[in-house]
Amino acid sequence: MMIIVLFPLFGVLGFEESASTLGREVIWLIIAMLMMGAAVEKTGMDKRITYNMLVFTRGNMNLITLALITAGFILTFFVPNAIGRVVVLVPIALGIVHSIGGDENPNVGKASMFAITYTPIICAVGSSPVLRDRFMLLACLSRC
Repeated sequence: MMIIVLFPLFGVLGFEESASTLGREVIWLIIAMLMMGAAVEKTGMDKRITYNMLVFTRGNMNLITLALITAGFILTFFVPNAIGRVVVLVPIALGIVHSIGGDENPNVGKASMFAITYTPIICAVGSSPVLRDRFMLLACLSRC
């Protein structure tokens, strides 16, 4: 939001031009995803999911990576945007890194961040034909 004020202040754009970008859907999508990530952290949902993942996997890093990939895949059906899935998964992965001791073993952080970065994108590309067909079926059924 500060960009709307700073661009005209420094003469980069006029106020009308900088304010016109707020009408774009992408801006509101990014704002909504950041709010969703903040809500996940504020409610403590990231800590609960992290704890359950660590209990379920018993600290095995291979299973933790698989659990993060599975969580990213499951989120594909609830959060329609890859950025939103990453925003939800980042606090979970950071909790895992802090719990296991990412300072002593940097591979924990690397594997976690790799899993949460690429899984939502791969799931979005892989599941888009399935989701598209499902939405088309729902649209047809709603007209009947």
